[in-house]
Amino acid sequence: PQPLIEDVQFGERLGLGSVWLSERPGSKDIGVLCGAAAAVAPKLSIGTGLIANLPARNPMITASFASTMALPTTGKFSLGIGRGQDRLADMLCVPRSNLKVIERYLATMRALWRGDSVDAAYDGWSLKNANLGITLEAPPPVYMGAVGDKALEWAGKNMDGVILFSCLNAAAVSRSVSIVREAAEKAGRDP
Repeated sequence: PQPLIEDVQFGERLGLGSVWLSERPGSKDIGVLCGAAAAVAPKLSIGTGLIANLPARNPMITASFASTMALPTTGKFSLGIGRGQDRLADMLCVPRSNLKVIERYLATMRALWRGDSVDAAYDGWSLKNANLGITLEAPPPVYMGAVGDKALEWAGKNMDGVILFSCLNAAAVSRSVSIVREAAEKAGRDP
């Protein structure tokens, strides 16, 4: 985490539009990193790339973090999520993530951002009459780190954007984009 301040300030001076920050247990808390980036580089949009292993966090905590970032950055925050690693889920003694878990988690966060009171339970977390106490007029967009046809299709149907694996060649990027666009169109969403 040490180079974060200099890196985001340098990116802002270069004229970059956004920075996507990753987390790592033990040395890179995503809330701290995003807050620091917003403080020292206010022109940059900030995204989490990615919050993984969602069952390790109650959705109220993640929704609160995202709304806390969205409000002072005035719409320049994006929440990037991913499936995570089975190894980390096992280490934390939380359920392994899958598309069904992510779908339920996402629906819960969106309900909280609408100002709804939520009673919900799923493997690893539960909420009873939970409410953020605010309504977000413009909730942060939620992006999904997606690898594989099934995840790309699901993301196209359900997410605001997709983060592709960084090692894809041009043909794989084109194919992935086609899968996402087709799924979004079939779901009646703007691809």
